[in-house]
Amino acid sequence: MNLKPNAEDMYYVIPSKKVPFVDTFKEGDIQPGIDIAPMMGGRADILSRNNYADGTWTLEVMRSRKTEGENVDTEDVQFTDTGKSYPFGIAVFDNSQINHLFHTETLEMKFQ
Repeated sequence: MNLKPNAEDMYYVIPSKKVPFVDTFKEGDIQPGIDIAPMMGGRADILSRNNYADGTWTLEVMRSRKTEGENVDTEDVQFTDTGKSYPFGIAVFDNSQINHLFHTETLEMKFQ
């Protein structure tokens, strides 16, 4: 019998397993802190894929140039002016909890 809790139960708040919080924790207990929920609205309208070849990773991220939804003005950049450049940043979660890939400088996207 395996009595050791799995990582899902230790670290993640799973919507189907939520219960009211009762503070019965003792020193050394672990409180789940990563709330898992599906992305909704314009934020969910993104596709990505990656490829590793010849020692190089390539990440491709795709979405519509113009998005729609109730919070479009505050959440999404609209890529409607193809003559303009768009500054952005990116970070990639590598599931190691340390040393994630990120850029410290601002990247720039231009349409060709």
